[in-house]
Amino acid sequence: MTMKKLLLVLCALILLVAFTRDEPVSKLNGAYKMNRLKYSQDKDWVKADDRFSIKVFKDGYWFAGSLKKGNAELNGIAGGTYDLAKGKYNERIDFYSWDSSAVGTTIAFDYKLTPTEFHQSGVLNTAKYPKYELKEIRERVAVTEPLKDKGLEGVWKMQEGYWGGASRFGEGKYRGFSMVKIFAYPYVVYAYY
Repeated sequence: MTMKKLLLVLCALILLVAFTRDEPVSKLNGAYKMNRLKYSQDKDWVKADDRFSIKVFKDGYWFAGSLKKGNAELNGIAGGTYDLAKGKYNERIDFYSWDSSAVGTTIAFDYKLTPTEFHQSGVLNTAKYPKYELKEIRERVAVTEPLKDKGLEGVWKMQEGYWGGASRFGEGKYRGFSMVKIFAYPYVVYAYY
């Protein structure tokens, strides 16, 4: 093999590794507010003016919650873990209040991340939402002042808890429950599931 051919093969291998290399999950760390969306039933992009929808990422964990204007309570939450592999954002669903049949599934999304936005597009395929196309553009939540103490930043899983002296996490009516709390400045989100 000539030196020129060897150099071309080496360059091709370097490019292949560069484009298929897994990215660190911390690349997504932060909170993102829904800006525009396009779901299966939508013909055009919908501006997310009538809802507050937030998605928080921290070190391989994600949480999403949505609140429609005028509602006093969330109309849905979801969360789980994720990775960035082979050019995809892979979202594993641990809890999903909109459709419990989604729990335990993984969706491979196409994604794009800029300093100010997170785009994701893919297909949810569950009993309630078969072949349901999801396209979302979320705007990174800007912080107005720096975090003074980063001691709580990260993902925390409940190991032990007591309520009213008699109820204990992991026992009785709390058997089989999980609890995760994510501190991702400027948000703190958590779920029991």
